[in-house]
Amino acid sequence: MSMLNIVELKPGMKLEQTVYSKGDKVLLSSGTILSIRNIEKLKEYKIEEVDVADRNTLFISPADKMQ
Repeated sequence: MSMLNIVELKPGMKLEQTVYSKGDKVLLSSGTILSIRNIEKLKEYKIEEVDVADRNTLFISPADKMQ
């Protein structure tokens, strides 16, 4: 687990914990693999940091492994 500032997030990182808005609305669930759109959504809701599974591990799809 690593708490990362929103500016450090990269597509492919996996959320360790569910992210809630200030009104307790679920924005992204635990286990979500971050996309550019997810990161933009967090910025829109002014989320400053999130807990990722491992800051050095990115999700690599099977198709990417083939290249």
